[in-house]
Amino acid sequence: MKRIEAIIKPYKLETLKAGLDELGITGMTIGEVQGLAGGRDVFVRGSHSTVSLVPRIQVTLVVTADLADLVVQKILSSVRTGSPGDGIVCIQPVEKVYRIRTGETDGEAL
Repeated sequence: MKRIEAIIKPYKLETLKAGLDELGITGMTIGEVQGLAGGRDVFVRGSHSTVSLVPRIQVTLVVTADLADLVVQKILSSVRTGSPGDGIVCIQPVEKVYRIRTGETDGEAL
């Protein structure tokens, strides 16, 4: 099993959810996070400031190993704009999964 974590632009979340739904992936954890963007100069009401934290969405999924590459490709194609700050996808191995309610483990728990 693999844990896939994607940090994406907020407005791409619905597109990503629709893409993952096409694959039958509906279970995920979604959170609002902030990313360090290296600093952008902005002018607000005539004053200059540097914005270094930008809003992002963190999407975390656990899938079977055989689906991991397909899911990553769907994430990439769903959220890519070609602009800086499109995000990042990380994949980690998962040793064991338990569904608390039923006691199911691993693939059955997913």
